[in-house]
Amino acid sequence: MKSLFPLLGLLVGLNPIACSGGSGATGDNSGGSPAGSSAGSHGNPGGAGGASGGSTAAGASGNTSAGTSAMGGGSAAGASGGGANGAGAAASAGTGGGGPVMCPTSAPFDAEAPGVREQCTRKVYVAAGMAVRRIVAFDAAKDFAHQVLDAQDGKGQDEHQIASVAVGKGVIVATGDSGVLTSTDGETWTAITTLPNRIHASRVVFALDRFFVVGSNGTWTSSDAISWTGAQNDELLPGNVKASFTGHVGAAAAGGGKVVFGGDNSVIRVFDGNNWLDGKVGNFNGWLSNVAFGGDRFVVTGDACCNAPLPNSEGLSATSTDALAWSNLVTNATPGVPSRRFGALLWAGDHFYATGTQYGNTGYTSPDGAQWTEVKLDHNIGSAVYYEGEYFGSNGTSLFTSADGVKWSAVLTGVDSDYSLGALAIGRILKK
Repeated sequence: MKSLFPLLGLLVGLNPIACSGGSGATGDNSGGSPAGSSAGSHGNPGGAGGASGGSTAAGASGNTSAGTSAMGGGSAAGASGGGANGAGAAASAGTGGGGPVMCPTSAPFDAEAPGVREQCTRKVYVAAGMAVRRIVAFDAAKDFAHQVLDAQDGKGQDEHQIASVAVGKGVIVATGDSGVLTSTDGETWTAITTLPNRIHASRVVFALDRFFVVGSNGTWTSSDAISWTGAQNDELLPGNVKASFTGHVGAAAAGGGKVVFGGDNSVIRVFDGNNWLDGKVGNFNGWLSNVAFGGDRFVVTGDACCNAPLPNSEGLSATSTDALAWSNLVTNATPGVPSRRFGALLWAGDHFYATGTQYGNTGYTSPDGAQWTEVKLDHNIGSAVYYEGEYFGSNGTSLFTSADGVKWSAVLTGVDSDYSLGALAIGRILKK
């Protein structure tokens, strides 16, 4: 006979909320997973954008349970503890049929569960960047009132910034020069003291029911954003690759049951659900600044970097079905290819979308990541993410929303360029 204790655990910390005719709808699948984004090129958070692109970033739901460690087998640390009750509780909520929805009282929880998503959560917009600045708004992004700023006098703020943010299970996770910071309400932030207090040029993505953080000094995962497992520096990950990722981690996305990171010198790192694998996208000196998944394929874009003997990767784009073997690879140096400079890259429900940089109003669309059409935006946009049919963008000193990625409406202006915002995310957290 199966134990009743797991069932009882699911009911702890729940709050019944009556809802009329709850149908258990799955919501808008055009951007069903929380969207996350990374900061810009080598310390410029207004540059390149979308890390996970708000596409089906969660990859393959159900591939791996929250209790399985992404570091390769075993139970992830923190299966029990402060946030575990919420995680278990929300998983059984909102099954439809017209009954009351059982809302979790704390994170982590399944924020995308039917019923829970509609009745218990609110949309959160997160922008972060230099001076470890974090600023959030809720619902229609009308009021970015909750702000944390930690400027360091006498130091370049591009070396003191949030590099990447992601939202999952009702938790906001930020990574960068203050290590890993988490928040369940967008107002109060907690530093994860068990991880390094600086993970420069790192990326975070929520996928396969957990958070992944990859940086130049290590790789870590967590199913609850509280307890983290991982390895540092030259320690080996499953698959016998070093935990540290050489150079600047620029790209992060997930799909098809895999999580993908890209960085300097066209290096790509892939987690396939069991092991970590390292590969290359061509043989270029530049930076793999963005990757997105959609339409059963990964697309990667690159940027120029660092004068060195290898060919420049400016304007690079390539496609892959497994994130290891890449085709349709072109750069600005490819004969017959128009000059491009990619900023953010994301999957917008039925096509790939890329911005240019915050210094121009160029954008690009593609059905397959191989053929690109240039479009003109009505504002300069560098970073962008996509979630639930909505774009959220930044040019460093202003934040915008858009229904189509072309016409943008400003929701915050006048940001000091010394504290510019380029790391973006949208997701769902508990209602107050």
